[in-house]
Amino acid sequence: MNAPTIIHCQVTDDENSVKTLFSCPQDPEVWPMQVEMKSDDPRYVAFYEAQSDVMKVGLVRPGE
Repeated sequence: MNAPTIIHCQVTDDENSVKTLFSCPQDPEVWPMQVEMKSDDPRYVAFYEAQSDVMKVGLVRPGE
């Protein structure tokens, strides 16, 4: 089994959920609260599951 993909994202101020996804790291002065997380992180899984099927097409599946 492959290791989970690293996701670049912006999290909420309390760091409890994903707010925005990025394809690569961004300027932290423009996009604060950036973190790298694995695609099996519960915050990413919740973000992924909240998306419509159309949006999920372009996203990494949790755990992949």
